[in-house]
Amino acid sequence: MHNNFDQKLIRVYPDITENELRLAYFVRMKLSTRKIAAMLHVQPESVRKSRYRLKQKLDLGKEDNLYAFLAGL
Repeated sequence: MHNNFDQKLIRVYPDITENELRLAYFVRMKLSTRKIAAMLHVQPESVRKSRYRLKQKLDLGKEDNLYAFLAGL
């Protein structure tokens, strides 16, 4: 299903953390912020902040779609 997604992401962004990698998986699976928050036992606002930080780390702009970027890897 993921076609070595984690290896590709780590190769391109070697400083990505384990939590960011897990969030990237959830985003790539098209899970909503609320579902991700429920799975991680955190508030949805925490997930939104984490998505924002992940976009920054991946050098994506505000208008760039995180799902589309991750799906393209």
